[in-house]
Amino acid sequence: MENKRPLVILGAGPTMKEGLQIARDQRCEAWGCNYMTDPELTRLFQMHGDSFIRSRFLAFYLENPPKVPIVMQRKWAEIPTSVAFPMRQHAEHIGFSRMRINSRDGIRQSNPYHACTMGYMLSLALLHGCYDPIYIYGVDFYSELRHESTYERPSVEFYMGWALASGVTLEIPENSRLLTTSDNHRQVYGLEWNPALSIAEVEALSQ
Repeated sequence: MENKRPLVILGAGPTMKEGLQIARDQRCEAWGCNYMTDPELTRLFQMHGDSFIRSRFLAFYLENPPKVPIVMQRKWAEIPTSVAFPMRQHAEHIGFSRMRINSRDGIRQSNPYHACTMGYMLSLALLHGCYDPIYIYGVDFYSELRHESTYERPSVEFYMGWALASGVTLEIPENSRLLTTSDNHRQVYGLEWNPALSIAEVEALSQ
């Protein structure tokens, strides 16, 4: 693939260290999030809103200023390395929007689908169009927190599907919960779940 290079996208989950090792071995870019400070990182994503940035992240930044670009919702004067996420270009590139009716304005286009930082990271990699393969490590969704499994994971999987449809190769850890249908199985509908009824069960249903 011409002009394509590997990328490691890192969350803070248990397999993060494996991803950092891949970045070292491949000598490639590694994108982290929130409060990561590993020297292997080439870009940091901090996509929380203004109140979070003012109350929590600014203090962290002043004590541990990362030298790499920090992708945020907007550029902050207090954070010289901050860069704004290209939301408009992303919205035009993805070709997806949710239309809604507003009684005052009529039909209008809403924002793209982003439910967590990892979705932003993967979608920006796809917008650049120069990364392949993409390794997704530390984005394991081992946590039992409902908002992560219910709201955040589908957003990441949405962009994973977009990546695969674009011909990008993805690699995730074997025990990652991404692209699974439960905590314990890689279920294939009709094969690994709801197995065929036994003869006795079929006879019981027909009575």
